[in-house]
Amino acid sequence: MNIKIRADKNNLIEKICKETQLNSSQLMEYLMDTMQHLFSLYEGQKNTGVKKGSFKEFITYLLLDKSKLRTSDIAERLIESTNELLGIKDYAEAGIYNIYPDFDSRSFFYSIGYEFCVDAADIYA
Repeated sequence: MNIKIRADKNNLIEKICKETQLNSSQLMEYLMDTMQHLFSLYEGQKNTGVKKGSFKEFITYLLLDKSKLRTSDIAERLIESTNELLGIKDYAEAGIYNIYPDFDSRSFFYSIGYEFCVDAADIYA
């Protein structure tokens, strides 16, 4: 297979190859394995009757919009909303994990983790 790569992307591919210790063929094989997994997820959702748009849209939503949800501002607002909803007033730390957007339903799911004790001596406080 002969793949043409724009000159402006060549440096990026070289950096990725160096960082991953793969040659360009191995990198493409790795990317294809990843894309195959994503395509299987897409096909599975499509086959269950969930309309997701095109595969290109699916990847765009997955890669670009999901990363936009991981900003500190959004995480802070999610933690504040969850605190209000659950009545949590005191905690040592909180973090948002696993944000899963559902663009067709215009909703999302997330996991939040709380650390209530910093010191083992405070565990019974």
